Amino acid sequence: MTDANLTQGWHDLLFGVRRSVRYHTRRRRFFDRFHTLASALAVLFGSATVYALFRQWDPRVAAACAVGVTATSTFDLVVGSATVARLHADLVRRFLELEKSLVMHTQSPERLRELTAERLTIEADEPPVLHNLNIICHNELVRAAAHGDQHLVPLGYPARLLAHVFDLGSHTIRPTR
Repeated sequence: MTDANLTQGWHDLLFGVRRSVRYHTRRRRFFDRFHTLASALAVLFGSATVYALFRQWDPRVAAACAVGVTATSTFDLVVGSATVARLHADLVRRFLELEKSLVMHTQSPERLRELTAERLTIEADEPPVLHNLNIICHNELVRAAAHGDQHLVPLGYPARLLAHVFDLGSHTIRPTR
C-alpha cells in the first residue's frame, strides 16, 4: 500500500466515522423529541379526559380524549422511541471511540485494517440506514471540512423534510462530480 493510498484510506475512514456520528446523533435527537412529544400529548389528552368527566361534558368529548391518550401512547410504544434513541446514543458513543482511535494512532496499513474491521463491527449493530439522512450528514460534513461544493450530493426539500421517516427518491440521487 502506497503512502497516498494509506492517507486516502485513513481520510475516508475518518470521514465515514464522523458522518456516522452525525447521523446517529440526529437519529437520537429525533427519537428523543418524538418520545417527548408523545408523552406530552398523552398527558394533555389524559388531563382533558379527566376534566371532561368531572365537568360532566358530553361523553363523546371524554371518549375522544381517551382515544387520543390511547392512540398516542400506543404509537409511541410501537415505535419504541425511547429504546431506539438509546440505541443511537450507544452507536454515537462507539463511533466516537473509533474516531478517537483514528486520531490518536499513527497511520499504518495494519492499523487501518484493524480500525476498518472495528467500524464494520459497529455497523453490524446499526438499524437500516436512511440514505437521505445519510446524505444530509455527508453534505454537512463536507461543508464543515471545507472540501468544496463539488463533493456535495444534491437533495431536494421534500427528501430533506422526510429524511427521518423514509427515503424519498433516494434511488435517483447521484453525486455532482
